[in-house]
Amino acid sequence: MGRRMTVELEVLDPRHDPEPVYWRELLAASRRRAVWEYDQLGIAAWTARSPLLLFVLHDGSAPVGAVCATLLGPRRHRGSYAPPTGGPRVGVLQVALPGTNAERGWWFADDLAPRDRRTLLTTYAGLMRRRLGRTWRGLVWRQAGAADLPSLPGRVRLVHAVHPVARLPITWPNVEGWLGSLRPGRTGDLRRQLRQITADATVLPAMGPARELVTALEVALLRRENELKYDAAPLPVPYIEGLIRQEGTLAVTYRDLTGRLLGVGLVLDHPGWPLYLTWGALPVRRGGRRHLYFDGMTRVIGWAIGAGKAGVVLGKGKPELKSDLGAELLPTYAIAAAG
Repeated sequence: MGRRMTVELEVLDPRHDPEPVYWRELLAASRRRAVWEYDQLGIAAWTARSPLLLFVLHDGSAPVGAVCATLLGPRRHRGSYAPPTGGPRVGVLQVALPGTNAERGWWFADDLAPRDRRTLLTTYAGLMRRRLGRTWRGLVWRQAGAADLPSLPGRVRLVHAVHPVARLPITWPNVEGWLGSLRPGRTGDLRRQLRQITADATVLPAMGPARELVTALEVALLRRENELKYDAAPLPVPYIEGLIRQEGTLAVTYRDLTGRLLGVGLVLDHPGWPLYLTWGALPVRRGGRRHLYFDGMTRVIGWAIGAGKAGVVLGKGKPELKSDLGAELLPTYAIAAAG
């Protein structure tokens, strides 16, 4: 039999508690993206409407995983919330990561066995019920994958399938290989659209560190166009600004000859699977250009191929379109658990 775990739970409020001394090393070892940087979680907590807490799971003295969760209870007024000790007394603990719905709100050290992962999450759920009180028995786990289902605790569970995550594995030596792997109609459309962008001398594309190419306000304004079109959740400007400052955030941008931003996508780098986080573009009726979305997708895929990535996570929007671009659709679930 294996060693029995000694589970300890560290509760952190990123607004007030200092960053743990081990946090950056733990993120690097666990291959986390920029959304898990402590200062980024702090911005998310300050701009959230409900208390957002970070829970670090320890096996003895060693940190081995983390959970990000929001205390969802009745809200009597808008604005900033009180500290957790003075917060709502009844509600549900929602485990979800702010900033993206393409990644779950918990993770472990890569070498943990499935049995140990379940032990950690079961202990976490029990400790939180005791800490918050009997009126907080419910947990909601969002963006769980099929492989996560056996690890999640709770005697009573409701499992609801939500939009899948699109993931594009890289199996080609160059962009032409990717284009050639698609169905003929899609390949022809993409090549024609890419030629049109290349031939348009009034469009200036670029890709590189986001902090060198774009401002948070520019990204927020173009994201707003997509939010209105697809009823997407907004990202606060301070949160976008924090992301742009992160070393692991890249941008693909398009500007016209006056410097006006026509389109922008943000990419969160990762050793194996970078996440194409967000896209926004100026509508054609207001001076934008057609086909920037597909050109941007192509540039991100080309960058990932050149950087030797295993693939690109394309997020949750437009699953049928992304499937047509060669992505696999991974089922995800929201799980309500009690007991």
